[in-house]
Amino acid sequence: MTGIRSQEYDEVVDKLVKDQIVIDMAEDVIRLIEADKTTFEELNSWEKMQLANQEYDRAGGLIKSRHIGAVHEAICEIVSHVLVLVRVLARATNDGEAAASWWVEVAWTPEHCADLLRKINDGDPEVLDELPSPRLGGEFADEPMWIDVLRDVDALDADMKPTMDLEQEYLDNQLYDAYVEAFNIAANDAITTELAARAG
Repeated sequence: MTGIRSQEYDEVVDKLVKDQIVIDMAEDVIRLIEADKTTFEELNSWEKMQLANQEYDRAGGLIKSRHIGAVHEAICEIVSHVLVLVRVLARATNDGEAAASWWVEVAWTPEHCADLLRKINDGDPEVLDELPSPRLGGEFADEPMWIDVLRDVDALDADMKPTMDLEQEYLDNQLYDAYVEAFNIAANDAITTELAARAG
């Protein structure tokens, strides 16, 4: 949410983001979005802001603020982070599985597959270093950059600015780390599953 901000306001929002009542309210909003009953953009209204305060008070919320938009902003922050995280994890899983599909060569014998599987399970650094890893440098024509991933999951708009009030720091750090971890897990799981099947 844009507008004049103060340190006190940010501190209240940070507390509200961790408040279970606000988390529950955000989860209700996410369910509505997933059911196509509302959109994130429709949350940004004076009416929704007032409703958020009323619901928070009705649920017994204890964090008080003179800023009328604090509860609403906390909800929007949770919702936006969850929505974009789910999309990024799905993209990372798909990318990791795709990378694994070309890593295991068709010509490998069952014995070779069994040997590789054993080395992976044993944590052999020589083999682990050869496993697929995210390539987001855009060095090759068909290789995306991190900014392309963010655009594909609707975290950036046409002007390359963050959507849904997302912070650029969040996109470039926590979200990127989540992508890398999910990619690695998906790739490694797919590779070990294929090697185990091929090893007999």
